[in-house]
Amino acid sequence: MQRREVNISCLDFSFSQPRIMGASEDEDDEAHSSRSSKPSGSALFYCLIGNIPASFHASDLRNYFSAFVEEELFSCFHYRHRPQVITINNTRLEVDGNQSCVKQARCSLVSFVRDNIRESFVRKYNRKYWMDMEGNGLQGRCVIQQVKMCEDEFKRFSKELCPPKIMPRGNVGTCTQYFLNLIKQCRLPPSLIKKLALQFPLGR
Repeated sequence: MQRREVNISCLDFSFSQPRIMGASEDEDDEAHSSRSSKPSGSALFYCLIGNIPASFHASDLRNYFSAFVEEELFSCFHYRHRPQVITINNTRLEVDGNQSCVKQARCSLVSFVRDNIRESFVRKYNRKYWMDMEGNGLQGRCVIQQVKMCEDEFKRFSKELCPPKIMPRGNVGTCTQYFLNLIKQCRLPPSLIKKLALQFPLGR
């Protein structure tokens, strides 16, 4: 069955909530670089990942979506702890977990260069239970909705769609090998390595 793609203008997000204490891992604050006014290329394909556990950081998402991260299948996935307040035509997106978890859940917009990659992503992760760094299953499930982006909407998601140059595919979408190369060039702050929980093979 073909999945319905929802126009992003039909999605209702809340931006007025204050920043969550302890969730401002904003890795790009320490690796800040100039940003574009909007993401390059209007032919990208987008998904909204919802029901992200409030306790999750970029490192947890890198671990959960590692198959797509390390194969560089994301065009951009830059996690900003966006509060989940989402409706589609006055109908709330399907979520899992108890009411307390749902209210605290987060969401993130991600992009792909090809529609078939997006379809593969949805098939692999949609409605699957979240797992922590140790591989333990959590109560809620990952909920993914395919969406269309209007030109006027790019500015609303500029921080998620235009990550710093030091992490071109975002704090989640940039593969480990890319960061390893930056470390070899002494261009990656140690604090960023810790926040992203980057792990590399030990040299001899």
